[in-house]
Amino acid sequence: MFFCLMLKYDNILYMSSWGNRRRNLIVTIFLITIFIIVGTTGYIFFYEAPNCFDGKQNGNETGIDCGGECKLLCSNESIEPLVKWNRYFQVVPGIYNAVAYLENQNNEAGTGDLSYKFTLYDNNNAIIAEKIGTVSMLPKEKLPIVENGMNTGTLIPARMTFEITNEIVWEKFPSKESVIFLKNDNLTQVNGEPRVTGELENRGFDTVSDIDSIVILYNQSDNAIGVSSTYIKEIEPNQSKNIVFTWPQNFVGEVARFEIISLYENN
Repeated sequence: MFFCLMLKYDNILYMSSWGNRRRNLIVTIFLITIFIIVGTTGYIFFYEAPNCFDGKQNGNETGIDCGGECKLLCSNESIEPLVKWNRYFQVVPGIYNAVAYLENQNNEAGTGDLSYKFTLYDNNNAIIAEKIGTVSMLPKEKLPIVENGMNTGTLIPARMTFEITNEIVWEKFPSKESVIFLKNDNLTQVNGEPRVTGELENRGFDTVSDIDSIVILYNQSDNAIGVSSTYIKEIEPNQSKNIVFTWPQNFVGEVARFEIISLYENN
């Protein structure tokens, strides 16, 4: 009888222990399920994949929101523009044209926001004229920046400075071939005044708009002695348009060569 009572008691204990374990297992599974559901929901709603605009260095970026797959280059991945030379030229007394010749040394990077300033000074180092502006620069582009009509009144400039006034933000630009080609360019004298002519031909498949053409004249020492610019609104595919550059007076020294550069957005 005593043995039977002990056996029944052991069975009750076993059943109670098994019930507790099963209940604990069910509670544990329930809690894990709730945790997974809540965690997954929170991940879906609150997780932000690394991107180039989150103010963090993540993903394959090499800096904060730059480098890697980002469009922006980090400062240590780009080269500042080379300012090859800058000069000013008298058009008529009191009116001067200024030019700075820049070269982008980056093979695959350009900028849409290069700010600059020309400043003319007199013999007393006083500022007598200033011009500011903003230009775009494509990869490997030679870029003459020209400011026409700097008015000094009766004052005569003694020197000029050119400076880039902003921290350039370089972006990855796809390499594109030129579609505007220069042909039949020529330097002549008309009534004793220099005159440069040429034709711009659009060999692409789309209309090209807002074309700025700049001519620079050089003497035998290869120093720039004159500059001028002209604008063409658009050139349609397989179309050519004439460009003409003139000056109101002759130059000091003989013109040995000239260079025409056409700037436009190659879409």
